[in-house]
Amino acid sequence: MKAHRAGCFRVVFLLAVVLVFWACSPVSGQPAGKSPVKVFVLAGQSNMEGKGAISGGAGTLEDLLQNDARGTYSYLGSANGQWAVRDDVWITYERSATSIRSGGLTVGYGSNDTQVGPELGFGHVMGDALESQILLIKTCWGGKSLAVDFRPPSSGGAVGFYYTEMLRLVDKALADLGTTFPDYDGQGYALAGIFWHQGWNDRVNQGFNDEYEVNLANFIRDVRRDLGTPSLPFVIATTGMSGWDETHPRALSLMEAQLAVAQYREFQGTVATVDTRPFYRPASESPSGQAYHWNSNAVTYLDIGIASGEAMKELLDPMAPSPADQATVPVGDVVLNWTNLEPTVAGEPVFVDVWFGTEPNALSPEYDYTRVLGAGEDVNTVTVNAPLAGPYYWEVVSYVNGDPAGEPIHGNVYTFYGSTDRPPTVDAGEDRVAKSGEAIQLNATVVDDGVSALTYAWRAYPAEGVVFSATDVEDPIVTITRNSRQSITYILTLAVNDELYRTPVKDSMEIILRP
Repeated sequence: MKAHRAGCFRVVFLLAVVLVFWACSPVSGQPAGKSPVKVFVLAGQSNMEGKGAISGGAGTLEDLLQNDARGTYSYLGSANGQWAVRDDVWITYERSATSIRSGGLTVGYGSNDTQVGPELGFGHVMGDALESQILLIKTCWGGKSLAVDFRPPSSGGAVGFYYTEMLRLVDKALADLGTTFPDYDGQGYALAGIFWHQGWNDRVNQGFNDEYEVNLANFIRDVRRDLGTPSLPFVIATTGMSGWDETHPRALSLMEAQLAVAQYREFQGTVATVDTRPFYRPASESPSGQAYHWNSNAVTYLDIGIASGEAMKELLDPMAPSPADQATVPVGDVVLNWTNLEPTVAGEPVFVDVWFGTEPNALSPEYDYTRVLGAGEDVNTVTVNAPLAGPYYWEVVSYVNGDPAGEPIHGNVYTFYGSTDRPPTVDAGEDRVAKSGEAIQLNATVVDDGVSALTYAWRAYPAEGVVFSATDVEDPIVTITRNSRQSITYILTLAVNDELYRTPVKDSMEIILRP
């Protein structure tokens, strides 16, 4: 039983139903976790294999730890100077029929033993988030397209060999669980999520590129069906290997497709897309100049894995907190929202506490607020005050049988950061009408407090025939050249990133291209 904590702010609600909150408390990463084993499939092509260099200079894991003055990444190393191994996170990767590596999560699970991929960061996030034992199954091969190699059945034509091979390797890994991992207690497993990082071989082919969004949506539906998990959480990492400087129309349209799928109504709450462009590092800061392999930068691969793990964690958490965990918000009044789970015993009361403060282990009630709700009512929001810049913590706690002196059921402790910096407001400008080949001066309006730097990113959908004078300025000139007997509507979106806020502020305008 977790004791009441002394210190800051408590809000209490009496509900007409019993709510049991799913908890995901951090674990040390050393002892094995609880059963059933939570299984995550990591699928894709060479960037899911992983080309990040462990040693050899700038952009390697060794360089990261040597210059980690704050100890942010100390969890990657161990006291004896060796790379840390997590016993609560297992991983298995069949690179080929003769090259199979399995064990506790550590470095060297990239394309070869001297490299890492996104699995390292992803596995650490999952290991810290879940009490259960975790298994990562890597099913990835270099140079493979979604249009052909991973082609899902619902897209028609020949089913991709590697779509079938992915399913075979998942089945094989689960069937061999006790043999591969002798510490497995035989208490079962549960498929928990898919992490997908792929796209290069589709973005270099116009035909493949054009059907990518349809194929990706079908891939999600078909994999869920074939694995027998209709709502299996699915995280997509975009193909952003040139960062915000990317201008190639196929590259941009493929990333738009990867972002768009997560917005489908049928996928809400179960599919998320991570925009990887912020994690790009130039060749001058990296072990190689292979842009299509993130310049072999291990820190980039680590960041992609961490961000994708955080996205998966949000999909796994049915409380769906807002602000999102680790988000930055303006100082002042902050509205906390969450999703209460389905009741287990209708008609029986339960207390729900919201604890809030600046010290995660010293949250205490300064006052109580109690409200009795009628049948069918719910409560999932409260406003708190965060007057100063810095971290704040909050947690939702329920009590069995509605007894506030009884056994508490704790949810996650969430963090948000108060900032005196305010997010920008963005207006992409008025809609326009143009003819093919006409130069159009865009006229966006971005208002910001100037506390931190802004970056701009213009994108067009569809991308065919669209040329920007620049995509990283507030008001570029755009020219659309396309022959058509009918009017075509182009949607131009401006995304403005404030360096302190992880979610860009976006606005769109339309250009109607007349014949």
